[in-house]
Amino acid sequence: MRDPENPCAARRGHGPCPWLLMLVLAACGPRSGWGGENLFEKDFVPAPGEPVRGLGVSADGRFLAVAWSLRAECWDLLTLQRIHSDTAKTHEFRCAACSADGAWSATGCDDGVIRLINNLTRKEAANIKLPAGVSSIVFTPDSAQVVVAARDGMVRAWETKTGKRALEFETHEFGLVRLDVSPDGKRLVTGSSDQLAAYWDLETGERLARLVSGVKGIKAHLGMVMDIKFMPDGQRAVTAALQDGAANLARVHATPDGDDILRVWDLKRGAPEFAYRERFGAWALAVHPEKELIYVVKSYTAFPFGRLREVDLKTGRREEFPLGPNLPDEGFSALALAAGPSWLVAGTSQGRLYFLDLNERTWLGALALLPEGWAARAPDGHFDLDPLWEGSRGKTAKPSWPEEKRRAGLGPEILKQPKSGKPGDGK
Repeated sequence: MRDPENPCAARRGHGPCPWLLMLVLAACGPRSGWGGENLFEKDFVPAPGEPVRGLGVSADGRFLAVAWSLRAECWDLLTLQRIHSDTAKTHEFRCAACSADGAWSATGCDDGVIRLINNLTRKEAANIKLPAGVSSIVFTPDSAQVVVAARDGMVRAWETKTGKRALEFETHEFGLVRLDVSPDGKRLVTGSSDQLAAYWDLETGERLARLVSGVKGIKAHLGMVMDIKFMPDGQRAVTAALQDGAANLARVHATPDGDDILRVWDLKRGAPEFAYRERFGAWALAVHPEKELIYVVKSYTAFPFGRLREVDLKTGRREEFPLGPNLPDEGFSALALAAGPSWLVAGTSQGRLYFLDLNERTWLGALALLPEGWAARAPDGHFDLDPLWEGSRGKTAKPSWPEEKRRAGLGPEILKQPKSGKPGDGK
């Protein structure tokens, strides 16, 4: 049953929530031709032009946190309102996260600054400065703490409501890349650019296991560990890594079978139970909340952008989700999964966001979040721009919004309310 106090919540396993469909169809024609090869046309929607470095989404899919190289923002996707925006001054942003209940968002930058945002009050709750650059941020499942990994190898956590530091302990000597918190909020897994990965007690900081594949004695992978996630059972974790020497193309092409770029680990034993071998590497991960499915950004070059693949751990099946031949230069760079509506958000090297329906296994559409506004489009429709775009792109015409879309809370009225009458009453 739906929660009567949360009309935007969707029932698990019943397809995408209605407001998301309205989002991507806000200015589109009839729903036809979905699932074909030529899903999207090049330049079909304006691109921010900066790669997406980090993504976070609430469990119900309403709140979204995005970190581009030089900009970080938090958005309410139900109303398409920007909650918070920050611009990098001297360093690049590296990560973004959103709590499961949608109450909090956080962004991290190379200068060591963490910004904690209260999505409900739409205000900055805390501004924290670390001695080293931020590499990863994640909230505990109960949203009580925000856990941060820094490039000095330290893991630190703060209470979201009070801003007080809850813990601090050392995990790796240097170059910590990614971390994740277990579903029960008691354990932590970390992966580092020094090719190491480990399993920790989040409360005490005790290392429970080192994840060792037998490579060089203590290594988890031959290449840098780029991402790590818990499996839903909390007893296993999955790591994604670059192939060793991926920057050396001669070596990569000399090893056609590649390295194990994806491994699933038994955390109690600290040993791998599944391996996925290919060339180059993997850059980002997402794990299905119920099924034995892993979504991975698989690179086809030595650059940190690639294609989206689904790996079935039970059958070993691999399936790719291409955007189509008209976008050959736009690879994926970051992933986030909303468990409630069961869809995946994929950020790209050009800064766009694509939405994948995991139940129907089709692309819903794309969204561009820009400083001047937003634009959305479904595979076979046209895109429109909000009024803030007028004048910024020359002859951009004012979009036409049908009455039913205004009543649904989509369109210009969200960003520019009429002087008289209630929002959405057509006056």
